[in-house]
Amino acid sequence: MAKQDYMQITERRGYPWPASSLTGVEMAALADWREKTGTPISELLRQSVEAIREMIARQPVNKEQ
Repeated sequence: MAKQDYMQITERRGYPWPASSLTGVEMAALADWREKTGTPISELLRQSVEAIREMIARQPVNKEQ
């Protein structure tokens, strides 16, 4: 993959780091999960986003709205 292609895929598009919007309780939960699993917090967040994306994709579409 060319560096230019990689930069396009990984650019943040102006969003702040997600942890800046998390509460202390939420960050403590992430830190606890990191300690228990050895998984970096960034990967835990990625997995969480993927799980939510999959949940939303499985929901039936309500065409009445």
